[in-house]
Amino acid sequence: MTTGNIEERLSGDLGRIAGVLGVNAALKLSREFRGMCLYIRGAEPLKRELRDAKIHEDYKGGIPVHVIALKYGLTQRWVRTVLKRRKPPFGPNIGPNM
Repeated sequence: MTTGNIEERLSGDLGRIAGVLGVNAALKLSREFRGMCLYIRGAEPLKRELRDAKIHEDYKGGIPVHVIALKYGLTQRWVRTVLKRRKPPFGPNIGPNM
């Protein structure tokens, strides 16, 4: 049986997962979590933490607040608020552009 045939036979959430991640990943998830209800939370909090870490790095690199604000589509006041917070626990390689 080819992968295309399997993908056509998958229905519901498993079919949607196969469409996004591929058939092999969907089947692997199915085997691992068989019959369990999974809640997959949104990535927005992590994206904000990554953005905030990048703001700290930009500021440490000498980029002015107004330029950082334009870069991330934020107000200067919000950039200053982010800078006053404790730096998120990410290193210099903070992941892909989000």
